[in-house]
Amino acid sequence: DLMWGGNSSYTYTSTTVDEPGDFDLVVKTGRGKELERLTLTAAEPDDYALGVVLDDCPEFPDLVFKEQPTMLEDSWVMVAPAPIDANGDQLVGHFDFTTTSTGVDVEDWGGGYVDMTVGSGDFSVSFTIDGEAHDFAIKTASIEEIVSIEIADIPEKHGMTNESLLCAVGRTADGTPVHGISPEWSTG
Repeated sequence: DLMWGGNSSYTYTSTTVDEPGDFDLVVKTGRGKELERLTLTAAEPDDYALGVVLDDCPEFPDLVFKEQPTMLEDSWVMVAPAPIDANGDQLVGHFDFTTTSTGVDVEDWGGGYVDMTVGSGDFSVSFTIDGEAHDFAIKTASIEEIVSIEIADIPEKHGMTNESLLCAVGRTADGTPVHGISPEWSTG
């Protein structure tokens, strides 16, 4: 299903994967000349993990938590369920889900992620996928608990060479990473 982006040099495609197994993704010119072929593998998810969407392209989360995450109090974070395989590695794909929460304000825009406004105190978020609930407990940390900040670079998910997404991550005195920090980035 070919769809055109905002300019003539960018296109993307989407499809529905019907069954597990290998399939070829073939990129062709408008005249049908093959530019690239990539073999991909489709698999059923073994489970779901909580993911964070860092940019305005929510095809899939940029960060996927393998452990219970800690979020900064009074922050705003875009989150989504991330399908994972038996090794805990992220699978890529878009699917329908509904969201409920306890102790936090969550707004579902229907675009593959939800906006989460974090308050104070621990809370939980639940995503229902194919009739099954997946619950995620989340801890919070106050700004006073953060003793250092680091910048994490995440490979740019659109496959752009030499480009990364940058993410500010706080650390508590015991080394716990704290997400939800919204820095004002300098330029240059």
